[in-house]
Amino acid sequence: NAIKIQIWVTLIANLLLMFMQKRIKCSWNFSGLAKQVRAVLVEYKKALLQLQKQFLSSRRSSSQARSSHLSEGLVALSGITKPDKPAKWKGMIGYWLYLLPWYHIQGFFASRYVRWWFCTILFCVWLTSVFLTSIIASDNAKMHKVKEKYVLLREFAKLNSDRDDKADYIEFLYSDEEEHKKEIEDLWEQRCKK
Repeated sequence: NAIKIQIWVTLIANLLLMFMQKRIKCSWNFSGLAKQVRAVLVEYKKALLQLQKQFLSSRRSSSQARSSHLSEGLVALSGITKPDKPAKWKGMIGYWLYLLPWYHIQGFFASRYVRWWFCTILFCVWLTSVFLTSIIASDNAKMHKVKEKYVLLREFAKLNSDRDDKADYIEFLYSDEEEHKKEIEDLWEQRCKK
């Protein structure tokens, strides 16, 4: 089984190297490409070990910071310091109504997840407002057409005794504006001439 695994790993590695050789613009031979890949992998392994050491050391320091954070109640890494409680009664109002709430708000928004959710909610509110604005603009345009229709109806009703027939005619024209656009424009020209 071990020999089969080694053979399969070698075949897969050779297949990947051949694929890389076809994709690379440089004309390297197979053994030169294999040497380059081996060198890159060795450097990658060294860099990975270095990153792992740094991660573990930072993890230890952050766990110590978290333990101090739990005792204080806020994220110690964010640089937020709890305001000092004033000694005199005169400063207590500002402390309780401004400094202490602001300290807790800063601690709340120190989390990147809270900031991400806050930005997501703001984006959704903005998107909703854009959508509603477009609906209102469309509705406003429709209301403007209705207003035009009734202005025209009032004008004809004042001047002519056969106002019912003309009102029905105008209602008919505005029922399909695209088809009767020319007649509507003619009626508006008649109105402007008067």
